[in-house]
Amino acid sequence: MHISKKTIVITGASSGIGLATGLNFANQNWNVVNLDLAPPKDALPKNIHWYKCNVCKWEDIQTSTLQIKEKFSSIDALFVNAGSHTSGILEETSNESFEKILNLNIRGAFYILKSILPLMKKQKNGSIVLCGSEQVFQAAPESAVYAMSKAAVVNMAKTSALDAGPYGVRVNAICPGPTHAPMLDQAIESYTQAHPDVSRDKRKSDLAKKIPLGRIAHAEEIADVVSYLCSEQASYLSGAIIPLTGGR
Repeated sequence: MHISKKTIVITGASSGIGLATGLNFANQNWNVVNLDLAPPKDALPKNIHWYKCNVCKWEDIQTSTLQIKEKFSSIDALFVNAGSHTSGILEETSNESFEKILNLNIRGAFYILKSILPLMKKQKNGSIVLCGSEQVFQAAPESAVYAMSKAAVVNMAKTSALDAGPYGVRVNAICPGPTHAPMLDQAIESYTQAHPDVSRDKRKSDLAKKIPLGRIAHAEEIADVVSYLCSEQASYLSGAIIPLTGGR
């Protein structure tokens, strides 16, 4: 049985920016498919569907894509959001941390694009948004591996926009700065472990002071931009790399 209203697939939509984006689209009466290893902690609208999926495993992606095709009439949008963060100077970053970041941030993005793009090309329609980072534009200390992975994601978006454009598929990337979400908590925890003299509150305050708007972004604000990029109002916007940095 196919469900006919519009459908967006989001990787990592059980928390943070992904969850905020899922709720945004659910409130617009879209079907939302959440590909994540863990389900959301709270009850969500019935049009948000959780599929247990390890985006780093090609078999999981193939299985989930097949299930989505069987249930929904089309895949109208994709938000490649799942990712992880690590802090540390390059030579002190463990090989395990390096592999983990590249596996999720790059391999996960590659697999979901490889699986969904052919479907969008066949239907000659679709919008894809990849989540990069402000560190694509502005380097940050002790963040070489994370910044490298997000630079790869952004270039994946730019190249895919060129390749998919002739089929009516638009591809863009957003590059958020610090955003209230579990990944920011993870980054702050990692930083304070490396700098025991800095408290979590102090680190968060220092981050906010560097932003011209004077505050850290809310996940819902990032979701609003994803929503716009997937809307008809953005029908001629493709290949864009959009900083969401509060002005810095």
